[in-house]
Amino acid sequence: MASPNERKKTPKKAKGPHGGFRIGSGRPPNPNKQPKPIKPAKAPHPRRSFGEPLRWASSHRLAVGACPPAFFQPYNSHARATLGVSAQSSRADVGEGTTVHSSTTAFYSQAPPTIPVSSTDPSTGIAAGHWRQLNSEFEFITENDEHADIAAGDCNIDESLVNEALDHIHPDAGSAEAGIGADETVVESEIHKQLVELKARLDREIKVHNMPLCYVRGTFYDRPPHPVFALHNGMKVNGLDPRDLYLRDVFIWLPYLLPGSPTRFICTCGGALSRNGFNDDPIARRVRHIPDDFFLFTNRFICDDRRLNEPGCGKSWQGTDPHVLAQLPRQVQVAFPAYISPRGAISKLMIRLMRNSFSHRHGAAPFAEMVAEVQYLSHADNELMYTAAANSYGQTGLQQFSSFDDPKGYAGSPPSAPYLKGLFTDVVSAHRVFIERDTATKPLTIAKADHTFDVLKHMGGVKGERIFTAAYTCMNEFEEARGHSIVYSKSLEHVEDMYEYMFQGLKASQNPPTQILYTDSPQGERSFHERINTAMTLNVVPVTEWTDLPRFAVQPNIATVLVSDSIQIEDAANEILQDFFGYSSPSQLYLVALAIKSEQRAGELPQLHFIQLRTRNKIYIFKARYNTVSQLRSPSDVLPSLRSILTNSSIIKIGHDIRRSLQTISQAFSIQDIEASLAGKNPSILDLAKYAKLKGRVDSPLASLHDLAGAILHKSFSIPAPATPWVAPSSQTMSAELECLWEIYVTLSKLDSVGLRLQQTQAETNGQLVTLVQACKPVAEGSIVGSRSWRDSRASQANNGVDYGPWKFRCCDYITAPFPQ
Repeated sequence: MASPNERKKTPKKAKGPHGGFRIGSGRPPNPNKQPKPIKPAKAPHPRRSFGEPLRWASSHRLAVGACPPAFFQPYNSHARATLGVSAQSSRADVGEGTTVHSSTTAFYSQAPPTIPVSSTDPSTGIAAGHWRQLNSEFEFITENDEHADIAAGDCNIDESLVNEALDHIHPDAGSAEAGIGADETVVESEIHKQLVELKARLDREIKVHNMPLCYVRGTFYDRPPHPVFALHNGMKVNGLDPRDLYLRDVFIWLPYLLPGSPTRFICTCGGALSRNGFNDDPIARRVRHIPDDFFLFTNRFICDDRRLNEPGCGKSWQGTDPHVLAQLPRQVQVAFPAYISPRGAISKLMIRLMRNSFSHRHGAAPFAEMVAEVQYLSHADNELMYTAAANSYGQTGLQQFSSFDDPKGYAGSPPSAPYLKGLFTDVVSAHRVFIERDTATKPLTIAKADHTFDVLKHMGGVKGERIFTAAYTCMNEFEEARGHSIVYSKSLEHVEDMYEYMFQGLKASQNPPTQILYTDSPQGERSFHERINTAMTLNVVPVTEWTDLPRFAVQPNIATVLVSDSIQIEDAANEILQDFFGYSSPSQLYLVALAIKSEQRAGELPQLHFIQLRTRNKIYIFKARYNTVSQLRSPSDVLPSLRSILTNSSIIKIGHDIRRSLQTISQAFSIQDIEASLAGKNPSILDLAKYAKLKGRVDSPLASLHDLAGAILHKSFSIPAPATPWVAPSSQTMSAELECLWEIYVTLSKLDSVGLRLQQTQAETNGQLVTLVQACKPVAEGSIVGSRSWRDSRASQANNGVDYGPWKFRCCDYITAPFPQ
């Protein structure tokens, strides 16, 4: 015996030329392929003899007005070159031998302006050139931001709903018809002979015993002998016969003979129903079941119109009709074993199994395969018992056992997936009213609501185009579905009716109102849920990350003008226009901060109460509709000066959700000019939430005014929730809102834009912080540590001129988000 040191090692399995441990596996080798030349080993890179690039390791809160030290840190706008690479070009040259394809991968930083930056005070106005540049930056961010469309509620799902195995999603009409046809027995088949014999036997049993013998035995089923006894008894008579193993169970349902049945059944016309014998074609209906199908045998009723006394309407009824079943006692109704459609039948057990399977993502196709497997195994067991019995009894010359799908023999026919799906849909549709009634009584003290897109993969469309975008589901604290709605978009206006119905159900069933709601976007959805469910705001003080900051206060040197009379409103608006004409020019645009106070009732046009304006030196508050004699009631009351301010393209309206504010004014007074001004490509409005996202101060273009004040001004500012009935806020509150909007704009206008395409001059700058973006998604962040000019000056000092390449990246030490907070 060899020692351990002398023992030979087991040779390692040989690999094939294309991978794997089986020789010859994989693709056949290419005989024309040339071997790759072997390159000489490179010398190791020398250690850096120069200082490390700047690192961003500071996580403290920025001071007000400070530039963000971020990966998207912009250049000094005064020092930026005007030469850049167009966003529409296919390639951007960022160094020798290196290109960035803008169609797939790009480096984002800041794009330079097309005109020199003006030194004008931002609180006095905005240059026309800068306004055009700002619009182009907004357009770029909107087209390339991966979250902008979702946050704005206009969600576009990239995944196609018609490319993922549509053959398995949509039912096959041919297979469904085949499943329906298999329910009918073939004449002269063994099962048909069984049913003919059963029909004659039931006639005799009812005449002798007044009921079938199975009822006497206390069961609904007329069952053939078990294969073991059928084979044993057959051996005593004529030998083994496989036809004894082809028979099926038959469920006998004769309503007029069941316990508790009425003395007579009533037709829908009010007449009495008479017995009308048994069915002939088919004699009994096949009911899908596991492990084997069974047959449902019943009788007919007729509302006989030939009766001399009380003639009927002539309508015929089956004993399985819901109208007949409803006249039986409840305990007898529950014993009925199947759900029946006009051309199909399935057992209650199958429906219960399907319901549990489908709720756990086990669809119709796998369920149909499972049923087929069980039925094939049952056929195999019968065949095994038949051949084993022949071997046991020593019988030779056996008849061949029928195949599973022989229509005149065993007549096995497992249901197809479309057949099961269609019947399940019919059953759920029939029970929908009861399901919704039960759902309406469930509590919703704690709610969890969210959109999902996976369910729509199982829904078709119109000519391949999907109709709906998402499914919205609301669950209660017991993980029970309390509401479900298929919606066109992620906008919550599509589910407002659903919530109203749920709250009505809570009140009707004496359940407490919803107290807590969990959602994936609480900041964006908070106002919606608090508006439709005021119980969530009772005794609640909202706490955010900005609550502990100092409260925002209005500067005392700003004058406030509060007017209500239409003539006074016209005078104040005319004063704004005079300031506009004396200040603005073709190269300088006028700024006005705008906010409104309105009330929206269901089914009514918005009721506008206040229009708030802030110019460079004064605050104006116009009472539009609130306990005044001379109020704005119609479009004619909106006088020319105010209308001109709202529609003039040289007056930039800034505000939070400014587009909706102007649309509310347009709807309240039917001013079509405002709608027309908003329909252009670059309307004269500036939404501060989108502006803050462009400047890198917030992540969402739907940030609330409270978040904007905290993130930009480092102040706490909160607008009181609207009361019911509506109560006018104080003039101090409205003045503070306008002043907050104005200061937010002034602060943001001093910052440069972030998240824009990297320019050639920036790519050649050592230490430039950049983010690698691929398919509108950031995939890497770093800084340029070697540009062309830097390389030329350092090449002779490092390892006798070893080339490091045009530029490299290194990971940063600390990153909190793509945009600084």
